[in-house]
Amino acid sequence: MTDKKSPKSKAKNETVLDWDVTNLFYDNKNAITSIVINRGGAGSSKSHSLAQLFLYKFLTEQGKKFLIVRKTLPALKLSTLMLFNSLLSDLGIMGQIEIEKVMLNYKFKKNFLHFGSLDDPEKAKSTEWNYIWLEEATEFTQEDFRILKLRLRAKTTDGSINQIFMSFNPVDENHWIKKMIDNSGGSHDITEIHSTYRDNPFLSNEYRQSLEALVREDINFYNVYTLGQWGRLSNIIYNNWKTVADIPDGGDVIYGLDFGFNNPTALIQVTIKDAVVYVRELIYQPRLTNQDLIQKMHQVLSAYHKRCPIYADVAEPDRIQEIYNAGFNILP
Repeated sequence: MTDKKSPKSKAKNETVLDWDVTNLFYDNKNAITSIVINRGGAGSSKSHSLAQLFLYKFLTEQGKKFLIVRKTLPALKLSTLMLFNSLLSDLGIMGQIEIEKVMLNYKFKKNFLHFGSLDDPEKAKSTEWNYIWLEEATEFTQEDFRILKLRLRAKTTDGSINQIFMSFNPVDENHWIKKMIDNSGGSHDITEIHSTYRDNPFLSNEYRQSLEALVREDINFYNVYTLGQWGRLSNIIYNNWKTVADIPDGGDVIYGLDFGFNNPTALIQVTIKDAVVYVRELIYQPRLTNQDLIQKMHQVLSAYHKRCPIYADVAEPDRIQEIYNAGFNILP
């Protein structure tokens, strides 16, 4: 993995296509990996820089297909779409772009750019792109990302690689994006660009001071939005927990089963020993039929643990009965 950290001194004021840009524009422009991750605090210019980069490529490259997405369409229209249109307007070339306002399609010469949402991942399955940008990427599931990554298959004629860019505030240290980075094993296919407000010389002093004041108000907010470091979700039910390497032997063991289909089906093991509760995720997967689930439960539970109580979603009595008939001590 390529770890690109922008300088923490004041970024140089550069002009491209009559824009003022920060170093993040060049960090992303010069990235040569297929996955480019922009993790940063508030006001670091990561979103603005990616909007500039996509517009720059849209105007200067040939025969390319671009996709800019957020998880929901209202959020997209109020953020990325407005920013992109503002940049176009600043350049004074709005009249040169063919725009389909209802479909959110933009055409310039042989290039095509689409703004979209991914509230339903099926929407992306029949498409292909050269460049994709996931704004507020922590809103997306890992399945969303995998589907979109597979869409990076549009042909190129200039020798360039297809790329997927991601930008976000790192609000949750347990997010799948962090796990992907940690598990990349030094992959040369990922570039991580870390940025903070210090990388943006165009911020007002008042805004800088408000970010710096967070250290006295909320240390988690300060870590995430000022330092661009991974934080913890503030609205979780329990926060007095930690990760352990192993669960000790012995103790009382029960299981919890939550049925899903489009949403993942989840099976967890709960062990209580010496007044300490240990939780292990055993199954977390969407689109499992009951027979698929039973097969996986046979794989992950020993004969002894099949006799332990499994408390399941009471709304699915037929599925509970079928699992009980398969030899599990499942209860509503």
